Amino acid sequence: MFMQNRCNLGVMLQLIEFCFEPLFRHPHCPEGFRQLALEQISLRFYGTGIDPIAFETFEQSMQAAEQRAERPYKQVTLAAEITFGSVTPFWSVMIPSALSSIQVE
Repeated sequence: MFMQNRCNLGVMLQLIEFCFEPLFRHPHCPEGFRQLALEQISLRFYGTGIDPIAFETFEQSMQAAEQRAERPYKQVTLAAEITFGSVTPFWSVMIPSALSSIQVE
């Protein structure tokens, strides 16, 4: 979604955290999975012009997912809203920040 300019970075970071949590919970999750996943995400965004500080936030979201996986399961809600309707809706975080304004060039 982020690469297609359908959401901002804040939404993508939440999606990374929520989608990777079950992978960390899996009983056969390999040692060093977080680093492997970060490398794959970095490769996906390599050469897109994304701000280097965003790569640090990927690691923070991945770390949060790993920590969440160590606790009992808890239902989560994506803190995002559609800011305008078009052919493909744009999702944004409800509490803007400097990181939320980062876009793919």
